Amino acid sequence: MTNEAANTTPAGELPQARIIKPEGRTATVKLDWPVEFDGKIYEEITIRRLIGREVEEFLEAINTRKDGDPRSKPPMIDCPVEVYSEMDDDDRLRVEEAMLPFLPLRLQRMVASTPSTAGDTSAS
Repeated sequence: MTNEAANTTPAGELPQARIIKPEGRTATVKLDWPVEFDGKIYEEITIRRLIGREVEEFLEAINTRKDGDPRSKPPMIDCPVEVYSEMDDDDRLRVEEAMLPFLPLRLQRMVASTPSTAGDTSAS
């Protein structure tokens, strides 16, 4: 059984679904090295949880991404790709570490199942 809210959709508009519990869906990371882009100074980055449609779009983009395109960023990071690309690496690492708890289970499982080659110096 569901709790039904009063119909508040204006006449002629389609109803829209939305998450009704926004608490805990965002976090903010202060940058030690702010970045300026297009007249705006980014001193902090907001990270947010994704909805199902955004995960589907992100996975599709990964599957169709052209090789050699270095300008990409996770969709849960709220800044232009230019800012993400030019961030100080220590700031970027802190943003990416703060992002991990916001990854949906589907993406957490993908990350966990991806073999890491970092530090692999064995000759096979």
